[in-house]
Amino acid sequence: MILGEMLKDKYNLLYAEDGIKALEMIDENIDDIAAVLLDMVMPVMDGVEVLRRIREDNKTKHLPMLGLSVAADLENDLLRAGINQFIAKPYDNKDLIIAKIENVIRFSEDT
Repeated sequence: MILGEMLKDKYNLLYAEDGIKALEMIDENIDDIAAVLLDMVMPVMDGVEVLRRIREDNKTKHLPMLGLSVAADLENDLLRAGINQFIAKPYDNKDLIIAKIENVIRFSEDT
């Protein structure tokens, strides 16, 4: 929740406790989601599988997505799999994170 604390004053955030709940929450709130911040390490279903399912579903494949991971070596694979932007843990530069989120949202609105 460290990232949530950094972003709570700027964004309305929804939290899911695991990958399946994340998919359910996205489905229930699709019209209100500007971007998905997806941790790659989650219980029940990991972030890579959530990403795959989001990108395969016509209803959600347009969503801008940012992948979160401590494993910086995953960045290339995640970008190829459909993540729009990568945010490495630990989160030490709030301004950079917000800039990445804003750019992903802005780009998705232009397309």
